[in-house]
Amino acid sequence: MVFRQRGLPPLRVAFEEGVSLLELAKRAGVTGVLGRCGGYASCGTCHVYWADGPAEIWGEGRSGVEDDVLESAASVKSDKSRLACQVMLTPGLGTVIVDIAPRQ
Repeated sequence: MVFRQRGLPPLRVAFEEGVSLLELAKRAGVTGVLGRCGGYASCGTCHVYWADGPAEIWGEGRSGVEDDVLESAASVKSDKSRLACQVMLTPGLGTVIVDIAPRQ
């Protein structure tokens, strides 16, 4: 897993199966992924963009609630936007690159 943060070198971290992308980012000390609501998809402060790697990391896609939260997020929502708290890591993903939204 590679986290890319504006103004910092990419941060490569070991993949941890069964945790959310938010939890992995917090454990790795990734700045810019805040998760102020504790992972309940209600604040939008863990907004990330899928940059490269298997699309399976996004699972079945955004829920309606997640979509609504991203609509009011500080950074622009795109078709590659997700809330890191809603992405569960599963085995066999290989290298995945995630860009941290510039504003949370």
